[in-house]
Amino acid sequence: MSQPSHKPRLTPQFCFNETALRGKTDPLIHIPSTNLNSLMTPARAGFDPSSTAERQTQTTRTRPLDPEACQGFKENVLFQSWQTRSDVLAYCAGVAVNPDDPDLIAREAESAKDRERVVDKRLDPYSGRFFPREARTESLANLIRNERGVEGIIRARTWGLVTERCGDGAGWQEALDKWRLTRVDVRDRDYGKVIDLELHASFLKPRTESLQISNLRVSLPFCLIASVILDVAQRLQFKSANMSQQQQMQLGAKERSLFAQIVKHYESKQYKKGLKCAEQVLRKSPKHGDTQAMKALIINAQGNTDEAFVLCKEALKNAMKSHVCWHVYGLLWRCIKNYEEAIKAYKFALKLEPDSQQILRDLALLQIQMRDYQGYIQSRRTILQSKTPNGQKNSNYRLNWTALAVAQHLAGDLYDAERTLTTFEETLRSAPPNTDNEHSEALLYKNTIIAETGETERALEHLEAFSKSNLDRTAAMEMRAHYLLQLDRREEAEKAYRALLDRNAEYRAYYDGLRKAMKIEDSDTQSLKTLYDEYAKKNPRGDTAKRVPLEFLHGDEFREAADQYLQQMLYKGVPSTFANIKALYSDSTKRKTVQSLAESYLSNTHSPLANGSAEKPVNGDEKSQAKQPSFDDSVLYFLAQHYNYHLSRDLARSMELIDKAIEAQPDEVNYHMTKARVLKHRGNIQKASETMEKARSLDERDRYINTKAAKYQLRNDENEAAITNMGKFTRKEAVGGPLGDLIDMQCMWYVTEDGEAYMRQGNFGLALKRFTAVYDIFETWQEDQFDFHTFSIRKGQIRAYINMLRWEDHLREHPYFSRAAISATRIYLRLFDGPKMNGVNGEHKDVGANERKKAQKKARKAQEKQEQIHAEKKDAKKTAGTGTGAGADGEVKKEDIDPQGIMLVQTTEPLVDAMKFLTPLLEYSPKNIEGQHVGFDVFIRRRKYLLALRCLLVARSIDPSHPLSHEQTIRLRHTLQSLPEPLPPQFSEALEGEFSPLIPPDADLLKLNSDFLAGHSDSAAHVRAFLRTRQLLDPKSADENQKDVIRTLALPLVSLEDAVSGLELLNDWHAESRYRNDYMAAAHERWPEATVFMSTKD
Repeated sequence: MSQPSHKPRLTPQFCFNETALRGKTDPLIHIPSTNLNSLMTPARAGFDPSSTAERQTQTTRTRPLDPEACQGFKENVLFQSWQTRSDVLAYCAGVAVNPDDPDLIAREAESAKDRERVVDKRLDPYSGRFFPREARTESLANLIRNERGVEGIIRARTWGLVTERCGDGAGWQEALDKWRLTRVDVRDRDYGKVIDLELHASFLKPRTESLQISNLRVSLPFCLIASVILDVAQRLQFKSANMSQQQQMQLGAKERSLFAQIVKHYESKQYKKGLKCAEQVLRKSPKHGDTQAMKALIINAQGNTDEAFVLCKEALKNAMKSHVCWHVYGLLWRCIKNYEEAIKAYKFALKLEPDSQQILRDLALLQIQMRDYQGYIQSRRTILQSKTPNGQKNSNYRLNWTALAVAQHLAGDLYDAERTLTTFEETLRSAPPNTDNEHSEALLYKNTIIAETGETERALEHLEAFSKSNLDRTAAMEMRAHYLLQLDRREEAEKAYRALLDRNAEYRAYYDGLRKAMKIEDSDTQSLKTLYDEYAKKNPRGDTAKRVPLEFLHGDEFREAADQYLQQMLYKGVPSTFANIKALYSDSTKRKTVQSLAESYLSNTHSPLANGSAEKPVNGDEKSQAKQPSFDDSVLYFLAQHYNYHLSRDLARSMELIDKAIEAQPDEVNYHMTKARVLKHRGNIQKASETMEKARSLDERDRYINTKAAKYQLRNDENEAAITNMGKFTRKEAVGGPLGDLIDMQCMWYVTEDGEAYMRQGNFGLALKRFTAVYDIFETWQEDQFDFHTFSIRKGQIRAYINMLRWEDHLREHPYFSRAAISATRIYLRLFDGPKMNGVNGEHKDVGANERKKAQKKARKAQEKQEQIHAEKKDAKKTAGTGTGAGADGEVKKEDIDPQGIMLVQTTEPLVDAMKFLTPLLEYSPKNIEGQHVGFDVFIRRRKYLLALRCLLVARSIDPSHPLSHEQTIRLRHTLQSLPEPLPPQFSEALEGEFSPLIPPDADLLKLNSDFLAGHSDSAAHVRAFLRTRQLLDPKSADENQKDVIRTLALPLVSLEDAVSGLELLNDWHAESRYRNDYMAAAHERWPEATVFMSTKD
């Protein structure tokens, strides 16, 4: 007969060995089938020869066994094997709930390291996701649960075979419990049973702590008594815990009414009333989990997020199986933008309440926000198949079908998305009316899905079926023309595009489509001119048909067309004439032609148009015509802009012409604006700001000129004057004054310019404050998607919604984000480098203790002065009664505890803070070479040499001849050569594999730098890069380098921007005053009006 299973030595290491823990369970199934037959011993009465007289049809499997043999097998083999397995699982279950986790530190380190990595979601959209490693105790708990389920199945099958042969009608659990009781010697004075066991009274209490097997004193083998008590205790714990939660979840009629009011007050944002109701409920039931959760939600809405989390966790302890508590827990995680944890909480809440529509919708919102398209599909399908709280089927509503189709579309399942929309259309009993905007939009959306599958013919057929009755007539016509052109049905496509041009003759894309439909090549200028002339005659007041031919015409044809176009525009006094023409200046021949034509107008040597001014005033408005500039004034204005443009720049000539125009029309705002631009290009920022302010005073109701004046004041570092001007068009009651309103209205251009002005002034605190505000604006745009996930689906604006999602995926490619991120990163680099640098991209230089103390004292005094000014302004607002902190909508605004950015500038980890800006910059704007350069500066300071090399390689791929790329290449090699300890072999091999082709490890860096200068000796920017590199390699060359910076002003192609950069380089090097004075004197001689080179006396 078989022997019982051998009990292994129970240790925590055994439990974490998955192979050993699973064991070999198959023998338990085959014990009866293979070994029950062994219980059939030979006949005790001897062999009966007559037994072979008849054929035996009864198999041995169905023959009953000896009851004694069966009982012995069950007690000595089967039950003991099962008990051994139960002991193993019970012991490992205790290990699984042990709070000690030796891998905790390793997992946290791994998580921190994984979050720092920079990924490219363009190559792999899922590479940016972070999935933390599961704790081994949690994995063990899951394994124990699975093994217990498997064990139950095995025992049920085994017991079925045993009862078939032995005839026991009881279940296996009941039989096992009886066997256990016969093996336990218990002494119980109340019931007369005998047990040799000391058990703590608290052992059987419904608590969540692990049960201590070591507290039991047992005398029987295999810890049978412990297993019995463990099983009983677990059942009692589960039962009593459920009873406890049920008792606490039960409220009286009054409390239930109060709880309903709590929810109502929260939804209506009456938080104080909600808290009052919650307190009333908790006085009667202090551990009512749902009420505690709702109270936490209200506290969070009031801004106390930390307190809300503490209360919500307490609610979870009191009501672990309440879907309300888990739902609130997810809402709190969502509030702090930890969407992964929020999704986990939502999913757990759905396990407890699978039919909750609100939880399903919240989960779906997070999934689409995180671009988890597969999870979104599953959630939307679940919502579609469920019912509303009032019993209505969700499948009766179009928005649920549309949402599922959108999920499938975004996931790339185009045919499934089309099938979903078609299925809903088939469920309609009657066709919607033609005035149904939602149905009209759904048809167009379905058509775009068909077109994306590549089946253009089928998309056209589908479009033809409804295009005439569709409400968006223009979109249907555009799609039809595009499909016809793709299918090479030229004649029909031509008719379609002509119909579109009849509706809008100013849209250039229609002309391009018509040209392709007519098979007119770019080289066939005569046919193109005929086409555009046709529509110019049809639309004499239009601009596109007259302007576009200037791009493909050449020679005399261009001169004739440009002459006619310019005269018509200048006679009408159109201010945007030069803006329409300047795109042609990339062609030097056309640029010269336009200049000669305009000069002929000025000298009155041109041939006037046959019809004079080409157009008469509308409705004979001669008074309006009198206010318009004359033809001569328009020519002066056009030529002034022409000579101010960088491709045809002659600032002296431009200033001469614009002064004449102002003399003729002293109240014309545009003329003064152009003069301010000329002064700006001449370097006189102060005079430019004054001139633009004068232009603003000529028309104080014009918001555009007001913003231009503020922008020029910021360029002149006049922050207070700029905010005063902007305050003329902001809400007077806005919290935080004009600046607070501008930030609330997300006026990025002003916030960015304001930050750059403070950065030039050295006020890094306020500069970082402004750049952080720009960062927060983009975060707000990202969060604003939540509002459109439901709104767009509900309103049926699906195509616009899809375009919005695709735009959001590239949100941080915006130029303003790049500007703010680069500027903020540079400030953090300055903060890291300290109060004194040697100029080589912020390399450290030994700073004396006295100098450092002086710098810190100076910074502290400046901060105290700023705080005092801020406090005085705040007191003045309170005195005036404007410091209530409530906006026009009555919503209370949070007070800014760091208005001067002091906390930002006092960071102890500037490079870590810089990564907040740098990571999205590198991820979403990889083609921004300036971003790659600042990324290199950050990573090399953090000693992340592989990441620094990656930035360098990307920058060189964008512009191999960029001066900073050369400088950073030499710097990286110099840094690697100067390391105090060599890099690890694998790390070094990977680094050199990519870097050695650029510069070998043993290269002569000074010679490479000299060769670089020889190839770019005429470029001031390249010369400065050479000098910075030489300063790094040879610090003794400092005097010679400063002299060479002065010599760059003599280069023929040096610009004003180059001169300003040279002065900044001397300041970074802390050059001697004599060198800085000589540089400013030389620069002032070449650019006498540039304010940056003027002395205090000047």
